[in-house]
Amino acid sequence: MKKLLLFMIALVLALSMVACSNKSDKPVSDTSNAETEADARINASGDELLLYYIEDAVLFYEGALEIETMFPYCADSFYSLAAANICSMRYAIDCLLEMKGVSATDDERLRDWDEIAALGWSSPFPYFFEGIVLEARGDTAGASECYRKAKLNPGYYEADEGLKDIKNLDEKALGNLKAELEDLEDMIFEATFGPMMIAIERNENNFDISYLRGKAAECMTSEDTAKAYYYYLAVLYTDPLDGDSYADLAKWGLQFYGPAMAEVYVDAGLQVDYSNTRLASLANEIKEAAKK
Repeated sequence: MKKLLLFMIALVLALSMVACSNKSDKPVSDTSNAETEADARINASGDELLLYYIEDAVLFYEGALEIETMFPYCADSFYSLAAANICSMRYAIDCLLEMKGVSATDDERLRDWDEIAALGWSSPFPYFFEGIVLEARGDTAGASECYRKAKLNPGYYEADEGLKDIKNLDEKALGNLKAELEDLEDMIFEATFGPMMIAIERNENNFDISYLRGKAAECMTSEDTAKAYYYYLAVLYTDPLDGDSYADLAKWGLQFYGPAMAEVYVDAGLQVDYSNTRLASLANEIKEAAKK
């Protein structure tokens, strides 16, 4: 199973434990079934891989539902992955059907790779499925570049190579798969919190929190504070268990919007990383700022 998927599934249980725990250790994902799941995927048929892919998105969605009240930013991370993954495959199928003469209906679904990627920057699949479409169109150079970018992402799993076979499906099979994906897509977007786009420039390194923090710092230096906020938000969605992800946003909020906004992020961060020293320091700053 993908490392990222293991992390996200384990997060549902880990967060429930951390809320009532008095220990200082941060939750650790249980990866004991990783090798068995990896072997199963490597040996899976094309149909089985499609099922795995859809089931993964369902797990992200169900995980978000489970924790969205107590841990809304962690739920956002789940929703973002589910939406990016499902929309990627569904749009790829739209493109493949169009090549067969079947036009997409005017239903206002996302049909832009950059916008789909912005739903969940930690997902490798917008690049991966864009590569499949380019390959089907005969653009081998463009496809190779997209596949290269997808493989940089730790959420990419070699067994997913088999998903490339969707470009060989006939019109009926594509139509049936599209209908199933659209039902799941609607369910994800109709959720109470649901996914949102994080408007930063598309880049193959957007899964990397060090890269994202560096871009945020660049924006702060150039006084593009609004863009800095979105980079910090991308960090949070990528690693919602790291207290520093919340601290960055709290510091930004305290500087530009005052204590109330900062307090939201500090409180949320302490829920998942209550021993974080930056959050503790910011909590004191907020108290002092509120007195003025």
